[in-house]
Amino acid sequence: MDEQATPRPVLSTTPPSDALEGLRPHRGELLDNYVTGLLVLLILPLFPIAAELIARRHVDPAELVLAAAIYVIALGFASEWRSVCLGTIIATLLLSASYGTISVTNPATWVNGAIACVAMFAAALWTAFERYERHIVYGRPFFEWELKR
Repeated sequence: MDEQATPRPVLSTTPPSDALEGLRPHRGELLDNYVTGLLVLLILPLFPIAAELIARRHVDPAELVLAAAIYVIALGFASEWRSVCLGTIIATLLLSASYGTISVTNPATWVNGAIACVAMFAAALWTAFERYERHIVYGRPFFEWELKR
């Protein structure tokens, strides 16, 4: 049997590119929104740690744990995923409990600092992936108030 192949329906929820013409920002603007988001959300909050590193030539692991707790929850609140936000709240509670244990019973060790760094890296990596989807794939601006023009 020689049947003519009928085109399969496209299952994508994204409208065709000609439907987005005039609505989607230019590629440079998409990249600008993504990089701005990364700088503001990932790099800017690390300046206090960098300042301590420059001033004292080291960062105390206990202070790193406390900074990680704040950093992780801030990135969680910037997420649009409720599960990520909840996960960062749990991670922050664990990091805060770790800081409380460190300050009361025993001094912090490199293990505490390593755990804090892993938590910060995981939250930053997820934020970078989520921001890529938000700004590059969907073309949303970094500053949401730009939508109200």
